[in-house]
Amino acid sequence: MKKTTLFLAFLAFPAFSWGQDTLVLTEDKARELALAVSYSLQESQALAAASQAQAAAVASKKKPQMDVQANLIQRSSVPEFRLPAVFGGQTLYSSIESVAGATLTVSQPLDASLSYRTRAAQSRSQQASIQTAQTRLDVALQARLAFWQAVLASSFVAVAEKDLQRAEQNLADTRLLEEAGLATRAAVLTAQAHREQARVALVSARSAAALELATLRSLLHLPPEQPLQLQPNSTPPPEPPALSELLAAALQQRPELAALSHQVEALGLQADAERAEKKPRFSLLAQYDYSRPNPRYFPLENRWHGSWSVGLLANFKAWDSFEAQAKAAAAAAQRDAALAQLEEAKRIVALEVERARQQLEDALALIPAASTALAAAQERERAVRETYLAGLARVEDLLAAESALARAEFELEQSRVRAWMAQARLERSLGQ
Repeated sequence: MKKTTLFLAFLAFPAFSWGQDTLVLTEDKARELALAVSYSLQESQALAAASQAQAAAVASKKKPQMDVQANLIQRSSVPEFRLPAVFGGQTLYSSIESVAGATLTVSQPLDASLSYRTRAAQSRSQQASIQTAQTRLDVALQARLAFWQAVLASSFVAVAEKDLQRAEQNLADTRLLEEAGLATRAAVLTAQAHREQARVALVSARSAAALELATLRSLLHLPPEQPLQLQPNSTPPPEPPALSELLAAALQQRPELAALSHQVEALGLQADAERAEKKPRFSLLAQYDYSRPNPRYFPLENRWHGSWSVGLLANFKAWDSFEAQAKAAAAAAQRDAALAQLEEAKRIVALEVERARQQLEDALALIPAASTALAAAQERERAVRETYLAGLARVEDLLAAESALARAEFELEQSRVRAWMAQARLERSLGQ
């Protein structure tokens, strides 16, 4: 395909800053710029990071929990209690006004539901990461389609410019024929009207191209005064592989399917976690106290003492089993719904792949047909022009031939652009 290197920005906006460099855009460059500045992608990445942090918070509950407490208390004095002198007069309860101590408690939960909840949170985190990949594909497709829409609009400008040049030449030739007595005044007026129509078509084409460029600039976060030079691929895309091969690749690569698979897994684990809530929960506990006075020492003394304890704690909520069972049933039902959604998504993906492949095949088949039609239109226009200049054809015949030529030129460019747009949609349907 002939490379379109039209400075549409200068055509639509003559007040550009002439010192600003022109940005040469290819399809790949447009995609890279869009991915680099996309707010949608940044939002998706932030949500994925939040999901990962939440998964880490859930996972931390499985790790040993350490609790450190310290205290320093000043109390009022109280009467001391001593044994009678006959028994030795020992002080059993002292008036200790300053109390201080520190307690270190380490516990290790042995709750089965925590394991399920941790794995469920990890599945949701993976789902969020995969959704970020899906957003990347959507942003890339949007940028590629915007690029080719701008290329198509620029092609229409090029065709309109050629058509205006032919209309100018046709008007000049008709005036010469009028002077030679081979054309009427009506023919001159008809050629002049055609030229004005060509001018209007060119203005309309430039306006449409400027709008497409504005869309592309907005998507790439470029300033409105940034001149752009579009550089499309000069060759058509390759023929698509067999449908069975494409379907297998799509089912394996589509991030939407992977995200739904992780959702099904997370809901299944959530149901297991709710069922585990009906069982007793255990935890290992170790504690060390270092305080003054230490209540485990008798009699109490205004001295520092350390003590420790280890044990196994059990907790069973006797009346919460019905609630846990109901929550497990709800999570299982949600898993069944997600599984049905996954199967439906597979069906839709298969249909998208088949449609995209068919559209690419049709677009590729139109390129040689459009090339043949253009060659025929060029030959017909040349023959009619020669006949017209010889005074043997009407101006209406020449105008019809020129219109057919302009239409054939645009249809050829359109078929090439549509082939690349179909290629972009096919790659998106494959998860690429």
